[in-house]
Amino acid sequence: KEEEEEEEEEEGGGEMLKDLHASCCALFLLSFGEFLDQTILGDYLSERSDVVYNIEKIREEYFELVSVSDMSVPAALRKILSYFRLPGESQKIERIMESFSKIYFDQNPAVETMFKSADTVLVLSYSLTMLNTDAHNPQVKK
Repeated sequence: KEEEEEEEEEEGGGEMLKDLHASCCALFLLSFGEFLDQTILGDYLSERSDVVYNIEKIREEYFELVSVSDMSVPAALRKILSYFRLPGESQKIERIMESFSKIYFDQNPAVETMFKSADTVLVLSYSLTMLNTDAHNPQVKK
């Protein structure tokens, strides 16, 4: 029975360590991001969890450090995207937008009357990103 209790304590400690690791990584990336290649930073933050250990938590912590409370969705999206270059791959963009929408929804409880869930913010932010790309990409025929 003591062994089971020790295992449970170790598992709990493991989660705390993962959270601390994510917080430290996020703080480092935000603090020193201006000295890093913005394209590489965007690629790193948008990676899959099977490629980068604990990246979902790191991305969440990183976005939480950038306050977007009391901002409109377009203004908050511009602020977040000013810290790194958005990757070109659609799956990577979606991962960034998912994390952004969760954080935006959490930091702006008043928007619940307008947006019923973080998924609504996700659709709006992803659409804004695609429309912006279409408007400013010279390869898109007008």
